[in-house]
Amino acid sequence: MKITQLAGSSCWASRMNVKTNVFKRIEINSPEDVSKLTLNDNFFVAGDDVADDIGNALKAYVDEIGASLILQPTKNTRITRYWIAPPLTSK
Repeated sequence: MKITQLAGSSCWASRMNVKTNVFKRIEINSPEDVSKLTLNDNFFVAGDDVADDIGNALKAYVDEIGASLILQPTKNTRITRYWIAPPLTSK
């Protein structure tokens, strides 16, 4: 067992309110919680280990909406962060 499994939540997302520049934390505790995510959300994992069912749901969701998961660096080396990026459009 990884120590992150003892934490209340080992993965979460955040969404910025563009009007207030305030971030909202979105708890991801089950595959069903992945449906709360939208484009441009940031998805965080404590360490680099996420439960298989949540990881599979996230991948399926991203594929369904045509988005990409783009690794984003963080100052905290114990956190892995991905941006749910909008689909690329051709000119």
